[in-house]
Amino acid sequence: MTALRSTGTDLPEVLSTIGGIARRVLERDVDPAVDVFDQGATSLAFIRMLAEVGSRYGVTVDVAELEEARLDLLSQLVVDQLVEQERDGREDPR
Repeated sequence: MTALRSTGTDLPEVLSTIGGIARRVLERDVDPAVDVFDQGATSLAFIRMLAEVGSRYGVTVDVAELEEARLDLLSQLVVDQLVEQERDGREDPR
């Protein structure tokens, strides 16, 4: 489990937050290990989720880095970017 020193953010916390975003956008529970498109998401809904995730964490999500549109993979990508920002001293001030 990756944790950020200054923010205390870890993968389970990020996954929980992103799961909440997906639930709100799709208006249903989402299995984090299953592609969101297989769970009824549209391209527009996925873009809305990514925009909210980017806004919440101050990251830019490059969907080309995702093998599938799964919340667990998205969460790991966000944590990896946050760790890199912290290491580079560019941490989001929120």
